[in-house]
Amino acid sequence: MTNTRRILAAVLVFCLLAAAWPAMVFADGETSGKYGDNLFWEYNAETKTLTISGNGAADQYFSVPWSAYMSKIETVVIADGVTTIPSEVFMFHKALKNLHIGKTVEKISDYAFCTNFGSDYGWIPILEHITVDEDNKFFCAEGDVLFDKSKTTLIKYPGGKPETAYTVPDTVQKIGYKAFLESDNLQTIGLNNSLSEVADYAFKDCESLTSITLPDTLSAIGTDIFNNTAYVNYETAVYTDDALYSGNWLVRVKGTATNIVLKPGTLGILDGCLGTGYMSGYTNLETLFIPKTVRMIPNDIFRRCDKLISINVDENNEHYTSVDGILYNKSKTELLKVPPDSPVTDLNFPDSLTAILKSALSRCRYLETVTVPPSVTAIEKTVFTDCISLKNITVAAENEYYVSENGVLYDKNRTMLMAVPKKSTVTRLELPDTVTTITESAAKDCVSLTEVIFPNSLRVIEGYAFDGCSNLKSNGLNEGLMQIGKWAFYGCTAFHITKIPQTVTEIGAFAFWETPEEQNPKNWQDGVYFYLDGCLLHTKEDNDYNPEKFEIRDGTRLIAGSAFLYAPSSMTEMVIPKTVRYISDYAFTYNLSKLKTVVCSHTPDQWASVKVGEGNYLLQEAEIEYMPMVQSEVIQTEDGCTVTVSGINLEHGKLIIAAGYLGRQLLDMQMVSYTGEDEELSLNGTMDYVKIYIWNEDFTPYALTPQKILKSEFAAAS
Repeated sequence: MTNTRRILAAVLVFCLLAAAWPAMVFADGETSGKYGDNLFWEYNAETKTLTISGNGAADQYFSVPWSAYMSKIETVVIADGVTTIPSEVFMFHKALKNLHIGKTVEKISDYAFCTNFGSDYGWIPILEHITVDEDNKFFCAEGDVLFDKSKTTLIKYPGGKPETAYTVPDTVQKIGYKAFLESDNLQTIGLNNSLSEVADYAFKDCESLTSITLPDTLSAIGTDIFNNTAYVNYETAVYTDDALYSGNWLVRVKGTATNIVLKPGTLGILDGCLGTGYMSGYTNLETLFIPKTVRMIPNDIFRRCDKLISINVDENNEHYTSVDGILYNKSKTELLKVPPDSPVTDLNFPDSLTAILKSALSRCRYLETVTVPPSVTAIEKTVFTDCISLKNITVAAENEYYVSENGVLYDKNRTMLMAVPKKSTVTRLELPDTVTTITESAAKDCVSLTEVIFPNSLRVIEGYAFDGCSNLKSNGLNEGLMQIGKWAFYGCTAFHITKIPQTVTEIGAFAFWETPEEQNPKNWQDGVYFYLDGCLLHTKEDNDYNPEKFEIRDGTRLIAGSAFLYAPSSMTEMVIPKTVRYISDYAFTYNLSKLKTVVCSHTPDQWASVKVGEGNYLLQEAEIEYMPMVQSEVIQTEDGCTVTVSGINLEHGKLIIAAGYLGRQLLDMQMVSYTGEDEELSLNGTMDYVKIYIWNEDFTPYALTPQKILKSEFAAAS
């Protein structure tokens, strides 16, 4: 018996050293099945048609059961009975040309034909034909273009249509979100004079579009509607005095322009016209004159105008006014913008002011003091971002919404820390025990700040909150903290933090970049993956590191936002341990474009319970393989213990081995062939722990790692 144990022990050691990747346990090739709780799908390979049928709403997002056929599907039929077309359900359907919508569909998401963050990676279908059942009460199609039933909203123009010109029907009052997205053949779009709204990115990526005139009737225009079109191409567009217009609307200003006087009759300024895109850089604009006809100026339009000194408004304008080059609405209830290069150092607002809009004061380099009057009821986030000379924020005692302490701004109830001036003399900041949120960029670049005491009440630290606080030292993050935003502690080079509270369920991108722990090689896996206290936080580029497979460290419970942004692009397979419970926004994007397989150490139910944030498209696109494992219960007996083993993702005939150890010594073991039912094995001896192994029939390892149960975890003997 002793020799047998020695031989088996040697085999067990070999099993540990030679652990192999698990085999797949689910068959491919299914061409039909359930889609959510109420619907069904079926793929016809001969006609390359996907039919969605059943009764009720479709599941949200694009993690779909027909993913194996995404690149082949040319036609989708939404059959009668289906009521909803959800967000991003057709993402990655690159071959999709034809869509038929049944008579019962009553809701189509804004993101049904695109994503909410971009399309630069070819993830959207380039449709050619859209048809709608004539009995549908909510939608219709004309000339392959999708509208609401009354034809007052143009929802989708198929990007694959071959025509070079299109005229919007006279009935249309609104052009929907990304309605013409990637309609590359269109050169001319005619708009009617009853149009009142153009939604965000309406004509985005229409690369051939050169002719379009926005009508005077518009009352709402979305963000960057002409993004990446020929119409705004600097080399081909026709500029007048450094300004580009569409009808009476300002579309672009040349980045080299310093002084702009808007032409008489100008009705508004389009969002994105003043160098607001991240790739367009900052403008050289110093002065801007707004004529009396302008009625629409988007909030935050001046956020990239660092050299702006003054904004002047014609006194006859009925919508806006300016005081000392500072822009307000006409009634002076809203502050829109203090130019960043304005010479104003001490700012006192008019008593009529009720709202300070987003970025209204951002990047004001000379501003030293701000006095908030009693009338102000709303101060948006990031208002004071990059005010490099700001020393003090004072709030009138009568104000019912905000308060300041030592020049630091809070909401009145002191639940939010809103702003610590860059030049504040405060070095030690003990937050009130009422604070639940530290808002975005609240203490950004406060180099004088050396200590912050986080109260137990704190739940959220938003993005950039302490970005650049290079002298800030850590007193530890509080238990109860739930969210840490992107770049929250970036550049905090003195901020030693080794423990992330277990209550944290979300961490944004690069939250701890350039902290001491991030600089410690011991916290890096393969020199590429940065871990901190059970959290995989981010990666860094290494051109010499190109694995096809990657195994996340066992014990990792959280994957931070954008964690794999710089991961090796060669990766095709990833193993996720069962300890992972939270995956933050956009962790699986960009560099993981070749990822095909995700091997989970979870059960299907456990994996379904993992909290996965937005934008993890490549994770949801990958094929999920569930690793074979066991879940076991060990009950101590007088002579040893009884082990009850439940197989998960485990094929019949695999060998289950229960081995009891005292220290490193193997005391006893039992082996059984798995039959699909719970197996019970008895071990003799006084042992410290039990390991449960899974082998192939030829005594080679099948599962990656054994299950280990300590004596302290044994259930009490019955």
